[in-house]
Amino acid sequence: MNGFFFKFIFMKIFAVFINTIIGLFFVLSAYYKMYPIEYFEAKIATYGFSGVLVSVISRLVIGFELLIGIFLFYQLTFNKRIQKITMLLVGFFLLINVYDLIVNGNDSNCGCMGMAISFTPLASVFKNIILLILLFISIKYSTIELKVKNEWLVYLCVFVPFTLVLLLKPIYIYNDFKMPLKGKRVDFSIMLNHKGFKGKTYNEDLSKGKKVVAFLSLTCVHCKVAGFKLTGYKASNPELPIYFILNGDSTKMPEFFKAAGGANIGKAHFNGKDDYAAMSGYNLPAVFLLNNSVVEAQFNAESLNKQEILDWFSKK
Repeated sequence: MNGFFFKFIFMKIFAVFINTIIGLFFVLSAYYKMYPIEYFEAKIATYGFSGVLVSVISRLVIGFELLIGIFLFYQLTFNKRIQKITMLLVGFFLLINVYDLIVNGNDSNCGCMGMAISFTPLASVFKNIILLILLFISIKYSTIELKVKNEWLVYLCVFVPFTLVLLLKPIYIYNDFKMPLKGKRVDFSIMLNHKGFKGKTYNEDLSKGKKVVAFLSLTCVHCKVAGFKLTGYKASNPELPIYFILNGDSTKMPEFFKAAGGANIGKAHFNGKDDYAAMSGYNLPAVFLLNNSVVEAQFNAESLNKQEILDWFSKK
């Protein structure tokens, strides 16, 4: 009898512990998705969303994760209801992971912990299965229902996470990004036979025909976001002639590609500060739509738009 009683008490305590750990996990997940939020927005865009809808969906997901995390972490109210909602959310994430695995393979970052911690779709599948098992145990053994008597406090707890996300990461509808190098010619001869030019994985002449060439720093967060977006564009439209010209410490390559992807992108590493800047300009990332080496459009990480690139590429 005593053994059963202690086992029963242990499982109750374990259930509360599970709630706390999963709550903390959701709070961290929301935090990592926010910094940088552009990376998570790029992931949302891979599912067919575009424009301001991407910004809205990304912030709603982050706010909802933060809300669930707070409720679970503090055992605040409606435990079993919140636990069941959390199970549904995790189940939804699991389906997305399976979709990513089938459509994009297992080389990409699922984006569940933003850019800070990279999970492949398969690793995220196992992670979410473990979370579902833990939530099931918590629901079965948790009887603590710390309900708040004042309803306004519950409403406040719902209101605060979404408001906080919008305050920290407001939605910018208009992008007034300038294109300083539009109309100019990129001189690719600068890097040919240059001692800092190495690791080329493509055979095409970048100065001929239509090419999408991205000048990216291996340590720049926004460059990783731009790389992640372009990798997604290439995966869904293999015909796009996208190339990366990378600058920086070559030891940072694995870290860069872990976040940005790029297994399907032709690339080269080019070091030489002044020479690199002569080609790319001084503001990175610099993504050029080139027609016979002439810049017809220029983007940064925020202004990159898949449809604009597709329209440009298909135009005769």
